[in-house]
Amino acid sequence: MQTIRWVIPIFICLSFIFQPIVLAADSEIEVFDLKQERVIRIAPNSPWVHAQVKQCVHHIQDITKRFNPIPKDGHIYKIPLEPPIPINNQWLSGLIDEVKLILPDEDLPLLMVFDEENKPYFFEFDYDIKDLLVRLK
Repeated sequence: MQTIRWVIPIFICLSFIFQPIVLAADSEIEVFDLKQERVIRIAPNSPWVHAQVKQCVHHIQDITKRFNPIPKDGHIYKIPLEPPIPINNQWLSGLIDEVKLILPDEDLPLLMVFDEENKPYFFEFDYDIKDLLVRLK
């Protein structure tokens, strides 16, 4: 009984100490090269990146009309969002905890988000992401 009194508080303390390490690894941004078909870089996530992605979501103009929204050349940035960002437009309403920023070599960027049922949505937006891309490179 005496041992249990000491083990439980130590276990709780250790779980709080190691939790940020696990969360930090999950919140990194993955950069996927479409031509090479692999992740080519890991970039750090930050509150500034989160704010930029939030602006992209708020500047959604339309759902894409492209026949194939995933190009053969370019990059996809998988950006985890913590805390989740609310989205509310005519196509989707809810919270999103991840965005995929699709950057084709020869076309305008798209945002790919998933609803609660994992259905993908591809959106066009009118927010300038030059600063975001500079920071992620």
